[in-house]
Amino acid sequence: MHSLQSTIVTVTTTGVGWGLLSALALGVNSILVAVSARRVGVLRTTAVSIVIAFALLVGWALVARLDFDLRGRDWLVLSSLAAAAAAAFLASYRALQLGPLAVVSPVSATNGLMTVVFAFAFIGERPSTVQWCGIPLAAAGAVLASLRSGTGGRLSFVGAGPLFAVIGVATGAISNAGLRVPIREIGPVQAILVQRAFTIVYIWLLLLVVVAAPGLRMAPRAGRGSRLDVALLGTVGLLDAVSFLTFARGLAVAPAWLIGMLSQSGRAIAVVGGVLLFRERLAAHQWGGIALLAGGLVLAIL
Repeated sequence: MHSLQSTIVTVTTTGVGWGLLSALALGVNSILVAVSARRVGVLRTTAVSIVIAFALLVGWALVARLDFDLRGRDWLVLSSLAAAAAAAFLASYRALQLGPLAVVSPVSATNGLMTVVFAFAFIGERPSTVQWCGIPLAAAGAVLASLRSGTGGRLSFVGAGPLFAVIGVATGAISNAGLRVPIREIGPVQAILVQRAFTIVYIWLLLLVVVAAPGLRMAPRAGRGSRLDVALLGTVGLLDAVSFLTFARGLAVAPAWLIGMLSQSGRAIAVVGGVLLFRERLAAHQWGGIALLAGGLVLAIL
């Protein structure tokens, strides 16, 4: 019995470590995505950075000499999850483009909470009562952080950024929770690579459609990017690969809800970036919302 408890503690601690590494990469990446999306557009940032991340993951797989033993069901599951991942990428990057970063990032952090819900509903994970208490607390905090005071003291949402963040949260949570099964059956890197391959196909098809219709406002600007733009896209792709690789490794040894929550805690880094880099100023109730969200996250990982 003691040996079993020791094993559980060791596995959980390892999972927490991978989750925190994913959080660090995700938090820094959120800031860089906000900069890149505002310079070169959402679609270009997404399409280019995801290819860079994919190439890095392929390199990792080749060095590690990983085997890919997928069944027909695995291809179907991963291609379906890739559609959710593509929607999450585009919605989340659009949210970071519209901002404000200090508001959008806390809302996006509720991805971990939604992962808890989907992991409970679809793959049978059972968080504790205390952990469940964190969900409404963090959700209320996310809503409060997304509101601003208008004329007459009326509260309204801070533009469309939080709305896109919510869309990204919902679709991303489906992808995160669903990935746990193929990750444990065929391997973390293998599952991520196959899912990413389909995600790239979906996003680039959308990019081609948008480029072919120049009247669409989402069309990326023409012309070559500057060295700064190239460096931004390369770094975004690198951090994206690191965050997903560490996320996948965490899922291989710990519950999906725990890794989902931990990885999203890195959004706090983006809040600091929004305040310092973009000179964003939050009202007292918005800071209160962020505090509630943080409290919910803490309860959820206890």
